[in-house]
Amino acid sequence: MVEESDELGDGFISHFELYVSGMTEAGADTSAISGLIDLLRDGRPVVESLHAAGAPQASIDFAGTTWDIIENAPIHCQAAAFAFGREDLIPDMFTQVVAVNERSNKLNTFVDYLERHIEVDGEQHTPMAMQMVTDLCGDDPAKWEACADTINNALAARARLWDAILAAVLLQPAVLG
Repeated sequence: MVEESDELGDGFISHFELYVSGMTEAGADTSAISGLIDLLRDGRPVVESLHAAGAPQASIDFAGTTWDIIENAPIHCQAAAFAFGREDLIPDMFTQVVAVNERSNKLNTFVDYLERHIEVDGEQHTPMAMQMVTDLCGDDPAKWEACADTINNALAARARLWDAILAAVLLQPAVLG
């Protein structure tokens, strides 16, 4: 429950709903996200749905790498990509975004989402994810090598995504300043 939802007010909200609410509060156009959800509910594949919803190519490529790992990699490699390509990175990555809001104060709901992930991933999930990889690989050097290849692939995909985001931001006028 902690990974996917939180208590908010008198009820519960999924982290995805909190994320979309934060984007709406910040003035972002969430129509592509709504379109994507509709396509997925119709049973269309993720990458195909991202294309149809008009997602940026860098996002499609990143999601494609993620789904390839999920659908084709052995479980120990999936766990390694999750542990090192997400859980271990998120607290530091999100902390930097939270710092932007301290200057602009326009992303409060989104920052709530980020701060929750910083707390949970930094304190609980990262150590658990690392232990999961250790348990799955044990003393098998071939498994550890396969994990290293998968992690490098996942991190390279993330770097390409962030490079594309930076390029897009540099082309836009200051939004948060």
